[in-house]
Amino acid sequence: MPSHEVGRRDTRTRRGYSPLLKGDLGGCLHSWWIGDYNPLGPPLLRGKINLLLVHFTKSSFSNSLALAAVTLMLLFVACAKDLAPPGGPPDTKPPTILATSPVEGDTLIPVDANIRIMFSERILAKAAAGALFISPPLKAEPRVKAKGAMLIVDPAVNFEPDKTYVVTIGASLTDLVGNRMTSSTAFAFSTGSHIDSATVRGIVYNQFRPEPNFRVFAYEMKPWLYDSLFAVVPDYITETGKDGHFEFKYMRPGEYLVLGVEDKDRDNKINGESERVALPNSTAIAKKITEPAAEYSLYVSRYDSLNFALANCRGIAGAVTMEFSGGKLDAATIDPDSIRISPRSGEIFAPKTMSAFEQESGKLHFWSDRLLPDSSFHIKVSGLHSMEGRHLDGDTAACDVRLREVDDTKPTVISRSPAADRFLMLPSETLRVIYSEPMTIQTGAAKIVVDSTLSIDVRTVAGLGTEYRFVPDDSLPANRRLKFVMYNRMLTDLYGNSPADSLFQFDFTVTSPDSLGLLTGTIESNDTVTFLLQGLSRKMKYSFSHSGTEHYRWQLYPDSYTLYAFADQNRNRRWDLGTLAPLSFAERGWIVADTIKIRARFEREGFDLNLK
Repeated sequence: MPSHEVGRRDTRTRRGYSPLLKGDLGGCLHSWWIGDYNPLGPPLLRGKINLLLVHFTKSSFSNSLALAAVTLMLLFVACAKDLAPPGGPPDTKPPTILATSPVEGDTLIPVDANIRIMFSERILAKAAAGALFISPPLKAEPRVKAKGAMLIVDPAVNFEPDKTYVVTIGASLTDLVGNRMTSSTAFAFSTGSHIDSATVRGIVYNQFRPEPNFRVFAYEMKPWLYDSLFAVVPDYITETGKDGHFEFKYMRPGEYLVLGVEDKDRDNKINGESERVALPNSTAIAKKITEPAAEYSLYVSRYDSLNFALANCRGIAGAVTMEFSGGKLDAATIDPDSIRISPRSGEIFAPKTMSAFEQESGKLHFWSDRLLPDSSFHIKVSGLHSMEGRHLDGDTAACDVRLREVDDTKPTVISRSPAADRFLMLPSETLRVIYSEPMTIQTGAAKIVVDSTLSIDVRTVAGLGTEYRFVPDDSLPANRRLKFVMYNRMLTDLYGNSPADSLFQFDFTVTSPDSLGLLTGTIESNDTVTFLLQGLSRKMKYSFSHSGTEHYRWQLYPDSYTLYAFADQNRNRRWDLGTLAPLSFAERGWIVADTIKIRARFEREGFDLNLK
């Protein structure tokens, strides 16, 4: 807008405002009687007043006083302060919108019009501005004033001609006692003769539960959008309601990137460093309201702006540890062939064994008998990225290390299965222990004791990395007290160090098949899908993976379970929720709303899952 036009605008009043009516009552009466661009205001009250006028003009002049009295009574009711009477039940009713000006769907609205919204009760003024969104964004911040139950919006600059505008009141708007609106509400008007009518709807999930009052941004797809997410203002903004659902209405048809953004500072931009975001698994297509529309799911994760980089590299004879910063190392991206070790003389080689532990999420360990003491090596690793999806700068990291130390660090147990918080073990499960480094385990180092009297020998099978499985020589009895016992003096790391404690042991019980239940059905999917079940009472956790379309039979301990599934595209058995920088979409996920009850010796049939 030219500067002279701005100056002219500052010296005039916007359509719909008059200085003759002052105060809360005067402003309210004027806004209802005069309206924004129609001399009789919004239709709700306008209809009542018109009916009165028709009735009384047909009657005698003696009814004029009655006309004035009734009309003023209606206006006083609309403008009265909504104060709760002393005593009585507490106010738990959320505010609702009674009428708007411009009226929803109106066209040919003057470009200098004000916006007025009448609520069912007085609203909290300081919450009103933060809950108001006008799309597409205006070139200046609108001036927002709450007067009782009336919200008055002065756009500060003219609307653009021949354009649809959407006014959204977010679900974070509250009344005087803090009751939030049930869901966001939007209405649209146009400064031209046409109103856009496309929609996008969806739901925001946070840890498998709907997330209420979360802002949602919609960006119209442009070639440069992904590189500018932190700088541009979204084309449309709304908020989720109490049930986590959101809906954009009156959009221009087309393709959009829809993101959930915590937006703590309420600047309608992605700031990232301390704000949570919710990412979809695809872009959204805004379709006309007459066309069938999909519901899009967004999944909340925390965005970390730190770069993923190599922070430290150190080694001892036979072993090197590379420590990374800026995120948890994704073990699924570790490949022995991606690590190249270059001695000062001799051929380049790869490590013999490598591991990354969840308890030490930023460290990569690898071992080789060619890592000799008092030698220097150049180490280069490629292809790694963090669990948050960030890659190394240039996709590589390198360091030089000299192995001078003697390894006297005692190995420790990183984790075991069954886990420490789970006493029960399914008949199909295998005992597993993960150590902090590769181990040499002698025959007879481990055994299983039954009821403190009978012993069953076990054999050790080396798994991936530093994981070891223990297979009993005989079947384990069900519903008996069992104890796994490891004699630590009979196992050492590659340098002869044994664990500090002489014994490692834990109790567990194998569940009888007769005390288990079955969940059966058919899975239809185009992807490899991982299913995770969480017991609500006994906290039992199960994980199953299936590909394509097939029948399944899951043996479960009696309990009520929550179930969710995700398309495990990288097959790391973890639901990846996407990243902002670089932008990557979340893996497709499905959440079963109802709990699944499993009873002993019963089969729950026909639990079919269509995940196509």
